Amino acid sequence: MSFRTKTLTGITAAGIAGSAAFIAPWEGLKTTPYSDLGGVATVCFGETNVEMREYTEAECKAMLQESVAGYYNHVDVSVTYDVPLSTQIAFTSFAYNVGLGAFDSSTLLKKANRGDVLGACNELERWSYVGRMWIKGLNNRRKAEYALCVADLEIKT
Repeated sequence: MSFRTKTLTGITAAGIAGSAAFIAPWEGLKTTPYSDLGGVATVCFGETNVEMREYTEAECKAMLQESVAGYYNHVDVSVTYDVPLSTQIAFTSFAYNVGLGAFDSSTLLKKANRGDVLGACNELERWSYVGRMWIKGLNNRRKAEYALCVADLEIKT
């Protein structure tokens, strides 16, 4: 059964929940607005396109679920090659962090759509920078995304 067929039978909900669970600790919860490392106004679990005000933890969790669903569905449509759920979650985390514009124009997406899923996963660590500054915490996230990305791939040696 292909990944696309599985999405119709309920794996989407599991993928969204898995993506949110993976993303939340990396983004961290901050209920009051702050500027991220790139100087972007941010709140909750890395939200940037919302009203910058104080939120409750429950509001932030609900916002995360809604946002992740949008990112997950965008990645699902954009990645035209069948990938395992773990890879889909890794790609969703990446897209959530870098934004849909960067995801859509990335070499990662191009490689995935050519069927080079391992090559796509290998692209993740290149995105460990804010501007020209390498960020250890971001690199740690990319390493975790990579491990998830390749976890269920059948790699031929």
